[in-house]
Amino acid sequence: MFIPTTTFLQRLSALLPVFLSIAFATTLPKPPGPYDVYYNTAKMVDGGRIDPFDPKKGHRTVMTSIYLPVRCRVDLQPIAYLPPKTAAVESEIFAAYGLPNGTLQSLDLQVCPGPLRSQLREAEQLPVVIFSPAQNSPRHLYGLIAQAVASYGYIVVSIDHPYDADVVEFPDGSTVYAIDFTDEQIPVDVDTRAGDVSFVLNQLSCPGSVKDLLPGSKGLKTNKVAMFGHSLGGAAAAQAMLRDKRIVGGINLDGSFFSTVIKKGLDRPFLIFGHENKTQATDDSWAETWSHLRSWKLELGLAKSQHYTFSDLPALLNLLDAPKEILEAAAGRIGTLDGLRALDIVQAYVVAFLDLVLRHKNPEILHHSVAKFPEVSIIDK
Repeated sequence: MFIPTTTFLQRLSALLPVFLSIAFATTLPKPPGPYDVYYNTAKMVDGGRIDPFDPKKGHRTVMTSIYLPVRCRVDLQPIAYLPPKTAAVESEIFAAYGLPNGTLQSLDLQVCPGPLRSQLREAEQLPVVIFSPAQNSPRHLYGLIAQAVASYGYIVVSIDHPYDADVVEFPDGSTVYAIDFTDEQIPVDVDTRAGDVSFVLNQLSCPGSVKDLLPGSKGLKTNKVAMFGHSLGGAAAAQAMLRDKRIVGGINLDGSFFSTVIKKGLDRPFLIFGHENKTQATDDSWAETWSHLRSWKLELGLAKSQHYTFSDLPALLNLLDAPKEILEAAAGRIGTLDGLRALDIVQAYVVAFLDLVLRHKNPEILHHSVAKFPEVSIIDK
């Protein structure tokens, strides 16, 4: 997660009393699509890999979340947006931005409760999509985006990568905290993330392995999936595609590319979506990787955006009625685009790409600029 500057903190210290009024229970809105969403989490241990960042050389262990599209037959129920220790860590970080302690703990998602019973057989036939978050950002901070994508009929599985996220919280309450990666370790981290993705796909297709994440499931269809990621998660999406042919399309949301995919390229569809002024002209890794993309490809730009526009953060500040002064102070990180508008745009283009590669549709917004989304520009294709 990004670290605030001293000047930034000074500007916000005077605003803290103004912002205290938002620290009350907030139920986040239902996702926009035709489906409701069932949610669950599970720990997955890869007995075949040693974690390269674990000082004790233990087996690589990840946390996953599933967002499963369902037609809910009972009332939706609120669940915590963040698990308790993750909320505590992130609250301490965001306190520096004027967010009162306890605000993140007050957020609830609306989900369909289990057990799913008869709905499960139909739901588990839907396409699978993997999501990987930015470095230092827990997967939970993309819950609104993941839930929105799932509500259009995609099973979204998000992954926390230990020693990379600020904190990875396991079901027994144990935690793994982020380490400071050197520049030389970043490609190793991206390769490790790619390995996490292949491992999770293997687990999802196996009834015995997926049972904790999706009780009662006979396994999901993982022979043809897609992946999207933000920042380093976008780089991981590309590297995972290079290594695993089951991934038939990928999206990099505002991340530089790392590792061998830059020169080896890809032979399946790939979309890159950058914040304002992040293009092939400003990021050499984009330009070089683009030249090695041998299938359908598209580069988009989003006006009034910054790096964390491609997360839940702008929408959360909007839903929390953050004062104008806070939004202005955070603009260098989240942009000036309205938070809910940003969420709408990001999920719309992710879903359009998924429709292209997994449902063989031909969405108009992937071919030219449209009046519905004037903030989005086609940079290259």
